[in-house]
Formats: sequence, structure tokens, C-alpha cells
Amino acid sequence: MAQETVNGTDQGIGPLIRGIVGDVQDLVSQQVDLLKKEVLVDFRKTRDAVIFLGIALTVAFVAAIMLCFALAHLLHWSTAPAGQDMDQGRLPLWACYGVVSLIIGGIGGYLLYLAREKFASFSPLPEKSAEAIKETLEWKTTTSPK
Repeated sequence: MAQETVNGTDQGIGPLIRGIVGDVQDLVSQQVDLLKKEVLVDFRKTRDAVIFLGIALTVAFVAAIMLCFALAHLLHWSTAPAGQDMDQGRLPLWACYGVVSLIIGGIGGYLLYLAREKFASFSPLPEKSAEAIKETLEWKTTTSPK
């Protein structure tokens, strides 16, 4: 039996399937490379943001400590009876520090809760690239010859 040829080349199903599988492998490789580059760019942006955030938090932390001292002394001063020395307040100075610490601690705990919820709401991986790779791999496994 004679084989059919188109334009003088053998067009069997084997070379066609090998070509498709090769193209799919190239596509997956390119998508993985793209995903790596996107993750690297995201990590660089995150690193720069974390450095800036760290510096800002350090300055804010020092300011918060000074504010807490000021609030404790203000509370102690405001509880002193009129006409008496500031050191004779109704609340001892240590109790004023405790009240201010509890209030600031409660606010900090609430902010930590909000931060945890915010981190839980997103994925650090680029979702579009990961989805494209997943679709390509699913297509490859469902259409590959067995």
C-alpha cells in the first residue's frame, strides 16, 4: 500500500503528536519562567516595602513609648486633687502606667487581629500565571497519547 504524501513530506500522526507535545513542553517551560520572574519581582518589591516599613515602625515605636509616658503622667496629674502637689494623685503613678498599657495593649491586639485577617486574604503567588500553568498541564495530561 502506498502512503499519502502532502508536498513531498510524510505527514503521519506520530510526528504531529510529537510536535504538539514539544510545543506544550515549550509553553509550560515559558510559563514557569514567567512565574519565576513574577515571583522574583514581587519579592523585591516586598523586600523594599519591608525595609521602609521597618524603619517607619522603629520611629513610630519610639514615639509611642514617649506618648505612653506622657499619657501616664497626664492621667496621674488629672487625678490629683486641686491645690495639691502632683505627686499626691488619687491614682499612684504605677497604676496610671498600667491603665495606659492596658489601653495601648488592647489597641495593639486588635491591630494584630486585623493584620492576620489581611494576610489570610491573599496569596503571595501570582494567581494568573499559576492558573495558566495549571490549565496547560491539565490540557497536556488529558490530550497526551496513551
